[in-house]
Amino acid sequence: MRELPPEVLSLIFTLVVERNCFGRPELCDSQQIGASFLFQICSRWRAVALDTPEIWAHTCIIHDFEFPLAHVTTEVELERLKLCIRRAKSFPAYVEIILKDTGVTFEGTYLTGGHIILLRELMNGLNWESLIIRMKRVQPDVCGFVIGMIEDSISESLRRLELRFDYIQGIQSMESFLQTWAGAATFPNLRTLRLQDTPWFPYPQSFGTINDSIFPYSQLTDIHLELIRSPEEMLEVLRLCGRRVRSVNIDSSRHALELISALTTPSLRDLSLSCRLCGVGECFMATHSSLSSLLRALTDFLERSGVSTTLRKLHLAIQGVDSSFLGALMGVLEVATGLEELLVNVSEHGKYNDGQRYFQLRAVDFLKALASDDDILLPKLKHLHIHHIDHFDSGSPDQPQDRAWVNELEKMVELRSRHELQSVILEVERVSDDDKSDMGLNLERLKQLEKERGLVMRIVKTCGGKIYHEILGHGRAQSTLDHHRLWLRTPAAIREIVDEDWME
Repeated sequence: MRELPPEVLSLIFTLVVERNCFGRPELCDSQQIGASFLFQICSRWRAVALDTPEIWAHTCIIHDFEFPLAHVTTEVELERLKLCIRRAKSFPAYVEIILKDTGVTFEGTYLTGGHIILLRELMNGLNWESLIIRMKRVQPDVCGFVIGMIEDSISESLRRLELRFDYIQGIQSMESFLQTWAGAATFPNLRTLRLQDTPWFPYPQSFGTINDSIFPYSQLTDIHLELIRSPEEMLEVLRLCGRRVRSVNIDSSRHALELISALTTPSLRDLSLSCRLCGVGECFMATHSSLSSLLRALTDFLERSGVSTTLRKLHLAIQGVDSSFLGALMGVLEVATGLEELLVNVSEHGKYNDGQRYFQLRAVDFLKALASDDDILLPKLKHLHIHHIDHFDSGSPDQPQDRAWVNELEKMVELRSRHELQSVILEVERVSDDDKSDMGLNLERLKQLEKERGLVMRIVKTCGGKIYHEILGHGRAQSTLDHHRLWLRTPAAIREIVDEDWME
């Protein structure tokens, strides 16, 4: 690291620093690194960090009002925020506002004043490009106040907006709040919009955002819809977005088939579909037999919209796959000949006896199809990410069925590396972190392929979303999912940032 030129070190910093937290920074993930942490390494790192405005432009105001926020803390946080804004200079800002549980106590509600100060400082000091607002169990007046603070000068510069409201107390529709933004020139530069509701309460909390005087749907290029209980809104939003949308992210379950059938996006380049076909209680969303119908509808969409050769990225996250999954998936992949990046995130049915064996048998066929050199499937594939959520302990790694799919994985990597393949990520998520085996992989051969073919591989085991066993690889920022886990590559000795670290 000492030999790296400043511009390379600066680039590394932009990958490592996720955001700078204010309000209650201890509520952020303890593994996340703020920009000021870099000051603790050496004077050279400090100098490069101060000359890298990007790492200071990611700010987050966060607070859980169950815990009091002392006035002295507000003053300290304000000074930290001012320093961060100065160091960001005029670099486009990425801002997050995360508030929860304002209705727990009277004191909790009153203490929004400290965050008003921080928000106003943000309004005056940064050139906003991206805004994320997440609120959970907050009172309507708090929600309305925060939304009302998004002034015209900010809305004019925003290119990305993400909203998630979980249970605004006593409110079943967000329309009354969002009407504050309605106007002929609202968000003139907005290109990416993400709307999320919550499935955890007995009634749907509608956004009520179909009126395009609030959001300029026709000018969007990226739309992310996770309105789980509002299929009518999702359908209407897709219609309003028109034909220029290049990226669509749909998170739905009961109505996934209906939504895919309604898509008409000839400019689409990136499609992400998340669907739960099994679950517990109210989360049970659909019958397993609908999976084949859903993937057939996806195949029909690719052909109908003329994007079978132009779709570049496909992410399928399906919970509750069964024996029909592989055949239906092959039908999609045979049509999507232009794919360069494929992410498959699957989990089994609740077959607790031998569900892992079922996955392995299907994995053999899936990998074998990708490894065929005759009429090669997905000829332009560059990046492959397979994430399997294993609800079952697989037993000994020496079992024959384990080795069978591992063999096919190695064959697939060797064949594909002679074509377009550049990176492979295999993530196996287990119910416990007891299994530290290497799954019988020929690691020496895979490392040799990495070196000879310029291939990047990463194979990990995770539990609860966190890596507990790194089998191969060191991460790759090219993959979105991988980029979000770069903090796992940092030393375990990272400590919390203290206030003095922020002082010049």
